[in-house]
Amino acid sequence: MVQIAVLGMAVEESAHLPSGRLVRTVGGSAVNVAIGLRLWGLAPTLVVGGSAAALSRLRKSGLFGSGLIPVVGPPVKSTVEVGPQGSSTVAFATAAMPPFDRVPPADLVIFSGFDLLAAPALFSATMDRLRQAGSRLWLDAGPAARHPSLLGPCLPALDALFLNLEEASSFTGLSQPGRMLRRIPVPEVHIKLGALGSIARRQALTLRAAPHPAQAVDSTGAGDFYLAAAAATRHLPLSATLAAANRLGALATEVQGAGLQLAVLAPSASTVRGSSRADD
Repeated sequence: MVQIAVLGMAVEESAHLPSGRLVRTVGGSAVNVAIGLRLWGLAPTLVVGGSAAALSRLRKSGLFGSGLIPVVGPPVKSTVEVGPQGSSTVAFATAAMPPFDRVPPADLVIFSGFDLLAAPALFSATMDRLRQAGSRLWLDAGPAARHPSLLGPCLPALDALFLNLEEASSFTGLSQPGRMLRRIPVPEVHIKLGALGSIARRQALTLRAAPHPAQAVDSTGAGDFYLAAAAATRHLPLSATLAAANRLGALATEVQGAGLQLAVLAPSASTVRGSSRADD
């Protein structure tokens, strides 16, 4: 069985930097998560839909080798406006459905970077198939958090759910992160707090972790790297998982742009891995 599979969309990204420079790359949440796992030394299977051009760039990058399962479909494009102190605004031009039927059973399957509104019944059927095969299922809520009636029925099948503060507030209707965690009936829930770190609950244990220092230039991809490190350290105590996730998430902010741009972080990611092993 595959160790980790990541499902989502390959996004053709254009990032407008404060300097006026335009950076074009291929990314998207699923691609970012898979790159984070690769930088951690793991070999995830990346199942992505996207345009022929975007998938060709992913293949040519050599990052995923035989672990890439590309499915050509409608192009997905985004424009990122990177502001001062690493802030960013993402505007998606199109949306499409990921190739649910191509996801192999894996020890852990991560669903990241697509809108459940596209095909809720197909997503539910995919979760049922993978659960029957023994897979653990993680979801990065994303836009689905704005639709509790859509996301709620998915929760019993999940082993972990990841949200940012805005998404968690939208889904629960609450304002305090600790109460949000208790409201969501999933064994493990992470709420990413950006520059304030993160808070998570694993079963009955709730912990809050301080942010890791960074020379931030662009926050794009930070949440995806957080998820990747959480997956890589999922067998460690929650305190070690949070520390690793905040470190790798902070590291992503030190590069302008996301997607394939994040691969340049390999030397720094090695240091993060070493620090996490020392914490264990």
